[in-house]
Formats: sequence, structure tokens, C-alpha cells
Amino acid sequence: MKKIGNIFNKMNDEKFNLIDMIFVVIIFSLLSIIGTTLFQKYNKNNKQSNSIEDVYNQIVNGYYQDVNKEELANSAIDGMMKYLDENYSVYMDENKTNILNNELDGTYKGIGVVVQKKDEKITIYNVFKNSPADQAGLKVDDQIVKIDDLEVTDNLEEVVSYIKDHNDLAIVVKRHGDDVLINVSTTDIDNPVVSTKLLTNEDKKYGYIYLKSFTSASFTQFKNSLEELEKDNISGLIIDLRSNRGGYIEQATNIAELFLKKGKLIYSYKEKDKEEKITSSTDESRVYPIVVLVNGSTASSAELLTLALKESYGAITVGTNTYGKGKIQEVSKVNDSSSIKYTTGLWYSPNHNNIDTVGIKPSVTVELSDKYIKEPTDKNDNQLAKALELIIKLDK
Repeated sequence: MKKIGNIFNKMNDEKFNLIDMIFVVIIFSLLSIIGTTLFQKYNKNNKQSNSIEDVYNQIVNGYYQDVNKEELANSAIDGMMKYLDENYSVYMDENKTNILNNELDGTYKGIGVVVQKKDEKITIYNVFKNSPADQAGLKVDDQIVKIDDLEVTDNLEEVVSYIKDHNDLAIVVKRHGDDVLINVSTTDIDNPVVSTKLLTNEDKKYGYIYLKSFTSASFTQFKNSLEELEKDNISGLIIDLRSNRGGYIEQATNIAELFLKKGKLIYSYKEKDKEEKITSSTDESRVYPIVVLVNGSTASSAELLTLALKESYGAITVGTNTYGKGKIQEVSKVNDSSSIKYTTGLWYSPNHNNIDTVGIKPSVTVELSDKYIKEPTDKNDNQLAKALELIIKLDK
């Protein structure tokens, strides 16, 4: 700017040569081009936005029949998502948004029971430990016959909905032929996604953790369960991620940090305008052997955790080839009820592998036996048996 100021002074003093004139022309030309480009870009974006709005208004005001404005707008959004032509980038209406939120939400309002329809009766299948239902005295196999003034039929959805919509409940259950009245209050219940057990071999104990999905409560439940198992001095751990379809990537990252030494790479990702590496940032780590169980429905964040443990920890994987989803999605609200989910980038394993559409080939491939499919018990689970066999060998 000082150079330009000096030239203007020369012009005023009538001491202006050809070189200075050319410099001024170039500077003003560049400024003009930049300004014009920015204006054209703004104008282009503005025209596109106006075109969408114009079409909407023309249909609303000029179409010969009445139009549902909300549905028309939603259709336009749906059309834009379909243009992307990708399975993971979609428009989700209120129903689909609620389903996704319920899947990923780590808590729900309830009393802490799982109910199912059994012999045309609504029956308690499971009671969560330390839940209001547990503390009030509800038990497995109790048949719910009445809630407040609601006579319970075989409508499972009606029962679940009624419990969620009320705070203090008077529940009548049939137990061993007798009607029992139990008063219980609803509260925020952690949606259980973790189950554990101890496996033994001679004098050694090995932990087993099944992780159903990566909700907002997965890390906390996993960590608490792991620490409980470790109180029994386990010599190794089996993490079962079979049929885990994924969820919050941050939850998978936090779980990986329980095992990896500080600074170890968990994964990296590449988006349109940036690349970043995610490493373990805590001082917490483990050294015992780990085997991870996987199958064709192990996907997304579950695959990310599997590869983090395999490539940065040395875990062995057992089962069948995984689903193959190496993309990262973001969910964004459109309004109070609907949303869009779209892909923002690709993630890579510590060894810089992207498994999208390919999946993870296990260290040891084991097809699930027909015997287990017909009768799903631990005794018939040949994949689990192989995992235990391997972890015993690793422990020696």
C-alpha cells in the first residue's frame, strides 16, 4: 500500500512515468477481478438459493390443488440427498430420526425392565440390577395385567408407551397365580449395551465382554464392566463385537484408550478440507492378551475399534469377514423433527487401511456352526470356543 501511495504522490507532482502507470493499471485490474469474482460467486449462490425458493413459492401459490408445505419442503431436501447417490447420505423424517436417536441415546425413561409377549401375555423378561423395578420387587416372569387404570391386553407397544408417559405407576402383576400390586416410579435408565461373564481354564480366569452398540453410554458401561472383571484377576479378555453395527465414533475411541499406550494411533480420518490423526491421550493401558470376535454384521465404529486393537495393541480377531464401512457420517437437524445424515469423510486404521466395502478379514476365520444357529448357547458357540482356545495359548 505504501508503494501505491507513493505513485499517487508522483501523479500529483506530475512526475509520472510509464512503468508507474503500468503498475497502477495492474493493481486496479487485479482488485477489479477479485471483486468481480467474489460478487459473481455470491450472486451465483444467491441465484441458486432464490431458484429453490422461487419454485417452492410457485408451487405453493400456483399449483391447482392444495399443497402440504412441510411435505413439499421435505421432498426438496430428500431430492438433494438422493442426488448424492450414496447409501449413507439420507434424509430422515420424524419417524426415522426418532429411531436413530433411540438407538444412539444411552438412556431412556422407564422402570428398568424388558418386557415381551409370551403366550399372549405381557411378561417381564429381564429386570435391570438396581433399577426402580428391581428395588420395588418386580421379577422375571411376572405377567403385567394392569397399570393404573389401564387393563393390559397383548398390546406390547401400548404398555411400553404408557410407562414412558407416566411418572408414578401402580402395576398389578400375576405371580404364581396371585395378583400382586407393586408401586414403582419411572426414571432415566441406562440402556444396557454391555454384558459380561468369566470364563475359566484350570486355575486361570478370562474376561468376556459383549458390546451391542456404541451409544452415548457405551464407554461408561464398558469401563465399569472391565474393572469389575479385573477384580477377579483375569489373564486375558475376549471382546465380542459380533452384530455390533456401530454408533458414536467417540465411544469407540474412548474404549480403545483403555488399552492402548499413550501416543499410540487409534485411527486417522480425511475430510474435504482436513486430515487428522487420533492417538491415545490417556495414561491408562493394559498388557494382557485380547481376542476380538467379529462377523458380517460388525460395522463402522465396531470395525474401527477392532482395527485399533489389532494393529496398535496386537489383538487377534476371530470369526468371519466384517461388513466394511470406512466412512464417517454427521447428523444435522433440519427442523424440530427431521434431520439429514451425510458422509463427511473416510477413516483409516493405524496401518492406514480403509476397509469401506471390503471389511476386515479375521486373523482366524471361523464360520458359526449350524448347531449354534439352531440352539444359541455358549456350549454351541464354536467361535467363542476358538477365541478362548487362542487366548489360553497367548497367555502361556
